[in-house]
Amino acid sequence: MKREADLVVQSDDGKFCIYIDSENADSILDYIESPKKNIKRFEYIKGVILDGLQNDCFKREIEDNNIRDIYAMRFDLHGTNGRIYCKKISDQNKVAYIMGEVLRSKKTESNGPKEKSAIKRVHTYDYDC
Repeated sequence: MKREADLVVQSDDGKFCIYIDSENADSILDYIESPKKNIKRFEYIKGVILDGLQNDCFKREIEDNNIRDIYAMRFDLHGTNGRIYCKKISDQNKVAYIMGEVLRSKKTESNGPKEKSAIKRVHTYDYDC
């Protein structure tokens, strides 16, 4: 079943876009907006994505060989190590990252059951962007 996603922002040339899953938008936006330091971090990550880059605050989460389209916005502020898991959809003209789910804290360096479950869930989301 297709899920709805709303455009948040796109690069000036339209090549890179960030969307938000409509069903999970409230929890994702709540996380971004509180505390205020998350807003600054999100603005930085947004710039990284719109420039077509990856770094320690935004990179692919490889769970297994079948799941290679999930990326994480990493909010490692305040020791909570939160994540927003994004699904990448691309074609010849555009790369879209859809913010699918938020994980407010991550306790271990590697992905535990909670993280793996969220990654697999976001991987199954189907969008038209």
